[in-house]
Amino acid sequence: MAARESDEMTELTAEMDVCAPYDDSLLNLLLLEEYCLLKKKALLELPSPRRWWVRPIWENRKQESEFHTAMPLLMNGDTEYFQKYYRMSSEKFEELHSLVEGPLTKLFVVREPIPSRARLAMTLRYMASGMQIQDVAMAFRVGISTASNIIRETCKVLWQVLQPIFLKVRCRQQKNVNVLLPNLFR
Repeated sequence: MAARESDEMTELTAEMDVCAPYDDSLLNLLLLEEYCLLKKKALLELPSPRRWWVRPIWENRKQESEFHTAMPLLMNGDTEYFQKYYRMSSEKFEELHSLVEGPLTKLFVVREPIPSRARLAMTLRYMASGMQIQDVAMAFRVGISTASNIIRETCKVLWQVLQPIFLKVRCRQQKNVNVLLPNLFR
């Protein structure tokens, strides 16, 4: 990189010599400015290092997240509040989870993945409450972009799995389409 910069400096000097006779101090100032701009451009092109592998407030996810604290209490005890909280009974939650568990389960490659049950709970909580994604992310102790990706992926999986089962489309000779959608969650 230093060789490239010195070649560029030589070219600049040659160009300036041809243009007009300048004072040496002005020439040095212009060269210094050009060098600083080139250096800044090179630094901006480098990727910035990560501050954390996992943000410190997410490290205690298993002890502090809503999924690990409130969900077991709601599933095993207060079924009425579970219904209000997730807009379905705990039995329907388990039934829905059994349908989408496979596609939602991630492999353990570098770090422990967020479980499929937590992914489903996060998505249902987001859809049931109307909370902002950053609030859901904080409640489940994940990053905002992680929560956004999980919700997007889970919605896609829910559609792919449930659409063929519960949304039956019958096309007839006419142009109208009859759509039958039973209420799954009541």
